[in-house]
This record gives sequence, structure tokens and C-alpha cells, in this order.
Amino acid sequence: MTLKKSMKKLILVRHAKADSKNPYPSDFDRPLNERGKNDAPLMGKLLKQNYPSVHHFLSSPALRAKTTAEIFALEYGFEPANIDFDRSLYLASPKEILGALSLLDNSINSVALFGHNPGITDLANHLGKKFIMNMPTASFAVINIETDKWSKIEHSHSLLEHFDFPKSHK
Repeated sequence: MTLKKSMKKLILVRHAKADSKNPYPSDFDRPLNERGKNDAPLMGKLLKQNYPSVHHFLSSPALRAKTTAEIFALEYGFEPANIDFDRSLYLASPKEILGALSLLDNSINSVALFGHNPGITDLANHLGKKFIMNMPTASFAVINIETDKWSKIEHSHSLLEHFDFPKSHK
């Protein structure tokens, strides 16, 4: 008899396209542009169709990531007020992202994490064991991880299950 290992599902989402033309007080405050406002609902619907069960939403609080997370959450019927915003995810390195994930309650089996490049692409490549040149805006990478503890994901067997981005649907 073989025991089935526990699994966690990590969905890494790069924020949708942000406005870069207008002057904003800071990079942190840049909103989504029109393309971002169109791509985020499309990708949220596609994620929900393919992965109907996401237990937790975790996001950088930067406006572009926050708005993307809220749009995806609405597709899931997840109350945006319940999204966990973590300042450490703003322009985070893979190590910082892993640090934020390690604090999750182990009863959570799947999480959608909304962040920024280059950290989000670098972590997808590290955990997914495949090379993604660049996670475009509003793209997502679904990674299966054989573990029962979020604090152990870096040293667990993991594999990229799915990668999707807006231009593949146009």
C-alpha cells in the first residue's frame, strides 16, 4: 500500500498591464491600463474554468497587483475584502515570496499569489522546473508541490502543471 503525499497548489499570477504614460506619485500607485482591465477578467475566468478551487488569495498591495487580485477573486466569488495583502510582496525576490508563503496556514491547499516581475517569473522557473522566459502581464503559472507545509515548498518536489497568458487567447 502506498501513501499518497500531500499536495499544495501554487498559482503565481503576474499583475495585469499597468498604465505607464501618466505621472503617478510612485510606481506603487500605478493603476491598470485599458489592456490590463480587459486581460484580468479574461484570465480570471480561464483560471476559474481550469482550476475551480482556490482557497486563498495573497497579493502585493501595489495598486496594479491589488486590482488584478480583486478581479480574479470576483471570478471565484471570493470577497475582495478577504484577500491577504502583504507589503513584502511588492517587487519581491523569489526568496521574499517564499517567505510570505511560508507564513500561510497549512490547512490552505491552494493559493493564488499576485506579484511582480522579475520575482514572479524567477520563482515559477525555480519551482516549476521549466523555463519561462518571461511571465507576461496577467499570466499565470500553476505549480503542484508535494508537501503538507508551505514552509517546505522550496525543498519539495514541484512541477509546473499549466502556464497561460492573454495573447495565447487572441
